[in-house]
Amino acid sequence: MKREKLLTVRNLVTIAVLSAVAALLMYLEFPLWFAPPFYELDFSEIPVLVGAFSIGPAAGFVIEALKIVLKLLLKGSTTMGVGDWANLLIGCGLVIPAAMIYGKNRTRKGAVIGLVVGTLTMAFVGCFLNAYVLLPTYAQAFEGAWQGFLVMGAFTAAVAFPVFFFYGREKGNHPILVGLAVEVVILAAAIVLMNVLHLFSGDSLAGLVGMGTAVNPAITGIWSFVLLAVLPFNLFKGVVVSFITVLIYKRIRVIMKQAGSSRRTTGQRPL
Repeated sequence: MKREKLLTVRNLVTIAVLSAVAALLMYLEFPLWFAPPFYELDFSEIPVLVGAFSIGPAAGFVIEALKIVLKLLLKGSTTMGVGDWANLLIGCGLVIPAAMIYGKNRTRKGAVIGLVVGTLTMAFVGCFLNAYVLLPTYAQAFEGAWQGFLVMGAFTAAVAFPVFFFYGREKGNHPILVGLAVEVVILAAAIVLMNVLHLFSGDSLAGLVGMGTAVNPAITGIWSFVLLAVLPFNLFKGVVVSFITVLIYKRIRVIMKQAGSSRRTTGQRPL
């Protein structure tokens, strides 16, 4: 069977509109009482989920990335770009698993299961990346170091490659072993870079840990920071975003039906 087309006119328009809405929603940021001030809750993942549910996980990644680009162009960054890149990576931890599961079971139950799995995945990915990549990169970026951005780029490639490599392909229509081998190489490169570049520095992280301690005295090191600030933040965000997405589920179904009828009239395979 032929591979589904991502870059149709209808999909491009949908992606553009949802990216713009997501970027605007990033202006509405709210600090949470249990996390340092540079962690702020926004609702930009909702339109990303809408796009991922209606078009697929690859579209979700594209909307997530375009959202960040538009936000940087319109608003700039107060975190040297690290926080924005983190939003991309951790947001994909929610959106991509949710969209993949929903794609297999397009019902309310499928949406709920996908969002639960996506929230848990986002929480795990957030803890790992914050501890070993994002927080060290954030701390060192203000000291003029740039090496951490190489590691972030490698992990971004690790997220993007399987999404686009396997997008729209049937089981017998792609070399699974090739895809898995490439993904292992990309992840290995990311981990090697992470260790070779010595991102994890207790001295550079002391200031960030201190900001966590000011909010919660129980935060005394990087792992207590991750467990008491990063983990609850991502869980809270995932629950809130998922709850709102479920509330607008009927609207998502309308969008999907319209997309499906469009594909049937143009000879494309329905979602």
